[in-house]
Amino acid sequence: MENATIIRKAAREVQTGCSGLEMWGFKHTEYLELLRKEIEEFRILFVELVQTFAPWNYSLNRWELFNPTGINYDDPEL
Repeated sequence: MENATIIRKAAREVQTGCSGLEMWGFKHTEYLELLRKEIEEFRILFVELVQTFAPWNYSLNRWELFNPTGINYDDPEL
């Protein structure tokens, strides 16, 4: 799940970069549209992948960010 979060963040940064390039007058906007289209296609595949993640197959995250509901980060038995 942590890697999925990193991938999502990187894709959103590419989208933000495309908008920034447009704002600053990048002349080859057809490339930006191509990037946006590919990211949208990837997003759909990414969502399908994330839905296959098994919530019972996890590693305890002591920072609590990616633990399933009901898993206490400071449980001494884990």
